[in-house]
Amino acid sequence: MPLFIGGSVKGAIEQLGPDADVRLFDASGKHRTVGDGEGWKICSARQTPEQLIVFGAVIRNEDC
Repeated sequence: MPLFIGGSVKGAIEQLGPDADVRLFDASGKHRTVGDGEGWKICSARQTPEQLIVFGAVIRNEDC
């Protein structure tokens, strides 16, 4: 998962493919909707034992 840190949310989702179970959250704490990830970068990434992939993201020009 660390290879996704700093990268595009949309790009990571495309790379993982349509069968990946991905959840996104606003890592800034502002509770914004990440949507399809366009314009967002990944700050944190983890995979649960159930194979769920969880990305924390912020808008591209923000700091993690």
